[in-house]
Amino acid sequence: MTQPAMTENNGLPLDPSPFGMIMHAAVRFPGGARLILILFLVAICGACEAPVRTGPGGYIYFGSGNYLGKFSLYDGSSQVVAYLGDLSAVAVGPYSDGDLLLTVRRVVNQQDTRMIGHFEVAQNHYKTLFIGDTAVYLPDREITVYDDGFAIQTSRIEDRERKITTVYSHGHHERVTLVTISDSEILFQIAARDSNRVFHYDAVKESLAELNTLAEECDLEGALWVADQEQMLCHRPGDPRANREYRFVSPDGVVGAILQLPTENVFRPIVYLPEKQLLVLTELWQGLWSRKVRYGVWIYELDSGESYRLAKDQYLGDHVVLKSL
Repeated sequence: MTQPAMTENNGLPLDPSPFGMIMHAAVRFPGGARLILILFLVAICGACEAPVRTGPGGYIYFGSGNYLGKFSLYDGSSQVVAYLGDLSAVAVGPYSDGDLLLTVRRVVNQQDTRMIGHFEVAQNHYKTLFIGDTAVYLPDREITVYDDGFAIQTSRIEDRERKITTVYSHGHHERVTLVTISDSEILFQIAARDSNRVFHYDAVKESLAELNTLAEECDLEGALWVADQEQMLCHRPGDPRANREYRFVSPDGVVGAILQLPTENVFRPIVYLPEKQLLVLTELWQGLWSRKVRYGVWIYELDSGESYRLAKDQYLGDHVVLKSL
């Protein structure tokens, strides 16, 4: 025999879900008591989130303050890999033999100095290579491209000696962004308050070309190269941080599909997983009641356009390194 649904004095069925409790309060309690109870139940509801899904697997190296960490793309957990002492990690990139290329900063006599260094994973050891603001490593010919604050330089070892070549000189206050697009090529951006210039550089051919149409459609700061589509995932230059729309843009400036992401928070793509057609993104968000800023980690499925949060409160920074899936 079917049991009748539980009812209150007004004859309405009692829904035990958080939403049902709120609706029940709305009709059951009068005046101020109703408002207070609804606010209380809404606060409880904020914690009633769907269970966090597991991710695709593998892990990424990231920097956070004085630590180098490792984040699981399966369950969203993290662990400390190394303590960097008086160095603070700014960016983490791939280097030769599975090691890492770190951009770090150190404050000496109230001066902030940025350095590029080699972190040996097996030995858990860091060694400074250059004074510089940002760098990437190109496996073909083992070339490191870095910005020393005044020029973009390349560094390679030839006949047991380090050879430095200037690629492009720029103003001291111009913002430089480097994005790797192959084992021997980069795109780099030189940005000032009223200008945005993007260049393609082939380190093997030592050829340089300006990409004007790409510069009009794409800000390389916060961008991610999707190799198998040969497109940059980026937002428009000048877009406010809180209202960025990420789109696929080809090197010749043709705009493609737009990522369908929740609009209430700020996202940034940091890793592409070609084997699974997935993106990893960081999320800047605030809770309903707390003004504390948090950093989430999301997975975006390119095939379906679906996305989900893998971690609610995990800072990864803007530049990370993907390791084995």
